[in-house]
Amino acid sequence: MVSLTLLVLALAGSTQPTVTDAFRVSELSKTQLSKMVGVTWREGCPVGLDKLREVHVRHQTPKGKPALGLLIVHQDVAQETLEIFRKLLEAGFVIEEIRPAAYGAGDDDHLMATNTTSGFNCRKVTGGKGFSKHSYGRALDINPLWNPYVKGKKVMPPKGAPYARNRKRLDPKGLMLPGSLPVRLFKQAGWTWGGNWKSLKDFQHVEKKRYAK
Repeated sequence: MVSLTLLVLALAGSTQPTVTDAFRVSELSKTQLSKMVGVTWREGCPVGLDKLREVHVRHQTPKGKPALGLLIVHQDVAQETLEIFRKLLEAGFVIEEIRPAAYGAGDDDHLMATNTTSGFNCRKVTGGKGFSKHSYGRALDINPLWNPYVKGKKVMPPKGAPYARNRKRLDPKGLMLPGSLPVRLFKQAGWTWGGNWKSLKDFQHVEKKRYAK
């Protein structure tokens, strides 16, 4: 029987997860490290690479077929992230694509425009100077094209404008809505949803604060 260690080493050179490692948590592979350093992680970022984990999941695509995805998150939220995405798959929640932010060169505009669900990305908070919760590996953006960031008349990504208002009239598959399954699951796990914010609406965004022990 092949040991788990040997299996991880064998998979380390792959750029995408395979069926055999769907729904599992692992340390960052050499492949991911090479893609992240200097792109989504650099010296001065508020979390070390040793604290980040790969979360391998499966999800349902708009075509109704299961696909493999990979998220990078902080080790403290890795297992609960895996369990939430397992439940989303079981319920048929649609996610177009799940990939690490490094595959989009860490460009948040590109990730949103391509509707890419992602996690860790050491960058400034949108519209601010401090580190985003993504920089700590404690935030996710889910279907960002269908669940845009809205502040006044500003919509990000711009192509997400049709999804910005009158959201109750849209097809709920893949949408983050009040009372929807993903919003409820993340809330139960202690996460905050940007769709509940007052000064702006970040429908794609969920984050979890670090609580003092």
